[in-house]
Amino acid sequence: MIDEKSFIQRNINEIIEVIKGDIVEEASKRKVTAIVNAAKSTLMGGSGVDGAIHKKMAEILKDKDSFNQKIKQQLDGEPSLPDNTIRCHQGEARITENNPQEGREDFVRYIIHAVGPKYDGGSECIQTLAKCYESIMQIVKENSDIKSLAVPIISSGNYGFPMKLAFQIALVSISNQLLEWKKHDSDTFQRIEKIYLVIYHEQSDVMNSILDVYRECETNMKAERRMVYMSGYQSQKAYCKEIWKYDSEKRYYFTITKMFRLFLAGIRMFFVPSMLVRSLAGKRGWKYRREVIEIETVIKMLIPFVWILLFSWQKMRPYINGNENRWYIIAGITTVYVMLDTITCLLALIFLADIHRPSANPLRTLILLVFNYLEMIFGMVLFYYLVCNIEKIKIGLWAAMDYSILGKTVEGQLMTMLFRITEYTRTGINFLFGALMIAFFVAHLKQRKFLSEDAADRG
Repeated sequence: MIDEKSFIQRNINEIIEVIKGDIVEEASKRKVTAIVNAAKSTLMGGSGVDGAIHKKMAEILKDKDSFNQKIKQQLDGEPSLPDNTIRCHQGEARITENNPQEGREDFVRYIIHAVGPKYDGGSECIQTLAKCYESIMQIVKENSDIKSLAVPIISSGNYGFPMKLAFQIALVSISNQLLEWKKHDSDTFQRIEKIYLVIYHEQSDVMNSILDVYRECETNMKAERRMVYMSGYQSQKAYCKEIWKYDSEKRYYFTITKMFRLFLAGIRMFFVPSMLVRSLAGKRGWKYRREVIEIETVIKMLIPFVWILLFSWQKMRPYINGNENRWYIIAGITTVYVMLDTITCLLALIFLADIHRPSANPLRTLILLVFNYLEMIFGMVLFYYLVCNIEKIKIGLWAAMDYSILGKTVEGQLMTMLFRITEYTRTGINFLFGALMIAFFVAHLKQRKFLSEDAADRG
């Protein structure tokens, strides 16, 4: 008998167990409360896990059509509806209950039918698969007598998902939900005794890769860290495939818009330090990746500011004199690089918003935007300072700040090509951030309006 304290102290990895075998046999042997069926949208049977569960129910009910009639009766309320009726959409799950009096009692009480997406390499199908597991766990929460669960790796068979990726999505999605329950819904967490992820695959190299994924995630599960199921590079590749395949036929974005969106998604992979740091942080969990993004934002803001201080610091003059051009080139390249990283990221937030996951915290987004804008201000201070020195106009730090913030130029400045480029860049940055702030506040006000209306309805 497991007491309440033991339930609370359990780690997530003690609840989730990875096993190899036939899911129907394992569910019967381990006497789980519920089994997940990787079903088609009609829920009327198919191949793989779907076919095996329907075959098992036909044996129990002594009639191959009885299980379909039971599904229709419980979900449609009308057993005469045609078999090809859509009963569950991709990313969703539905539950049917077995009455033990109708057959053998050594099989599950509940069957949770979940419809996964077909794999096309894009981000949408990956997010849909994650929603499958979210729907499954929501059903588990709503049915208080479900204590154990057998789950296949959805969409990894005929639907074409790479087994390793499909497994990682399953493991991370279920683990994150258990962690959420442990922190905020102890009643549900205490109830769950075991969740079996059942792998049916004959190739040893595939099983080894799956176990490698589990071992990587196990540390995070023990430390109770929320995880991510894709690295930065995997996400960007998925965005590119999504845009290439579906922008024209689903979203009606044609040549110019499609190519611009593809450019934004692709160019992010060329900012190697940022992508690498985020990917490595992501292996330690969702929280670490977001903390690293915040730290990275502050560091990028400070890079141009540090260069400004170095050029303004009198003690640095002996090291700079005679090598000004070399120092100016290094300062300019590093600053342009981090600013382009930020600008392309912000443009992606605007023009790829339909395929990016929405921000979970508007306040955090707003604060990061402020730091991004400070980075642009300091960057323009540095550019103006460098251009003035290249043009033999001696200025101080405050004069450069006046230009970046107020647009005030120094005496004797002629509109050379360098100054013209600097002025155009400053105007473009101000326009970009103006558009970003307007978009942010419009989206946030819509959310507040929705929440207010919802509160009024409840009142």
